[in-house]
Amino acid sequence: MSVSTQTIQSLDQFTKQLYAEKVADLVPDFELLMKSIPFVTAEKQAGGDYVQPVILSRDHGVTFHGKNDAQLKLEAPIAAIIDSASIRPSAMTMRAMLSYTSASRLTGGPRAFVNGTSYVVESLVQSFAAIMEQIHWYGGMGLGKVKGTGGLVGDTIEIDAAEWAPGVWVGGEGMMLDVFNGTVKVASVEVAQVDITNKKLTLASAAALANNVAYTLFRKGSYGLESVGAHYILNNAGNLFGIDAAQRKLWEANKYAVSGALSFQKVSEGISRAYGRGLLGKMKLYVSNPTFSSMFPDFNTVKSVADFSGSSANPFASRNFPDAGSVKTLEHGVNAIKFFINSVEVEVIASPYVKEGYAFGMSEEGWTRVGSRDLSLGTPGMAEGQYWLNASEYSALELRAFTDQALFCTKPARQILFTGITN
Repeated sequence: MSVSTQTIQSLDQFTKQLYAEKVADLVPDFELLMKSIPFVTAEKQAGGDYVQPVILSRDHGVTFHGKNDAQLKLEAPIAAIIDSASIRPSAMTMRAMLSYTSASRLTGGPRAFVNGTSYVVESLVQSFAAIMEQIHWYGGMGLGKVKGTGGLVGDTIEIDAAEWAPGVWVGGEGMMLDVFNGTVKVASVEVAQVDITNKKLTLASAAALANNVAYTLFRKGSYGLESVGAHYILNNAGNLFGIDAAQRKLWEANKYAVSGALSFQKVSEGISRAYGRGLLGKMKLYVSNPTFSSMFPDFNTVKSVADFSGSSANPFASRNFPDAGSVKTLEHGVNAIKFFINSVEVEVIASPYVKEGYAFGMSEEGWTRVGSRDLSLGTPGMAEGQYWLNASEYSALELRAFTDQALFCTKPARQILFTGITN
């Protein structure tokens, strides 16, 4: 049994008209990296990689002529080191289905189509965007780690607090996970229940797991095949995208061990490291929701000693911050805190995808999403304007979403990874 070609053509037409050009609008605001980092289609080289030249040192061939041209001979040029980073995007496909019965009732016009398919299309795009956001944060690192001591009780595992991000797990019932001990996969498990409050996952069965092991959790099938995320990029101290950070130090991000609550003072100290390595302009500091809340008392202390005039003030004048002589801005509200350190405008943003033990200082310069195709409906090889096809295994139509992309940073030395945060 299948639906008629005319029905599929009608559904394709409505999909193109109502959804295909507006996929980005369906991505929730929680997917901050998807929303804020532009997608760039770079030129693909042989082998499927995208190659990007990056600057790894400065020019140094300067000649000092002295008074009255005492030295006329030019020094030999010492050119900046420019290398090529090679990025391999990660291609992903996600499927959704619509029963034949439902499909046959949706050809009466756009209103009937929207009423009958919005839950399918929006769920597909939003679910796919959530997975892509998780990969952009933690690709290559894992979605979380099981608490090493007493982390397994029956079929319930407890995620280590530092590794917990509620945005990764909310709505996670039915998610399939691969469980790794180091680089060895020990089990594939299904999430039966998510306890957001207590940072626990109940599995359909945890028979293959042992207690007192700090397992790392990956989405099923992703290990070794997903592109690397911001955490992996900022944590790197070795070879990444074909360049060795041990040899080219501008290819290594700054790391700051907080060892406690993240305060404005510690943010300032972390930023001072990146400032000395080229950070200027604007930086977004992504923190977990608990970290964002814990920064408010410190924010209020800063505000209380500042001489506010409207929304502009110098909140650091009495705190011995590096830019204490300047008039800067401190804005407060529901979504973000904005302040200035070392002439760097820092916007603190809470994200449910940020793990509680970390914060990510990401300069607005240097980040792109690179690949052949951003998140979109349909897949390569399908005809233009074709979105729906018969599902071979079911009496249903199938809608697919596809992307081929990777997160890429050309200026790691201007970024900061804050670790060891406790709230």
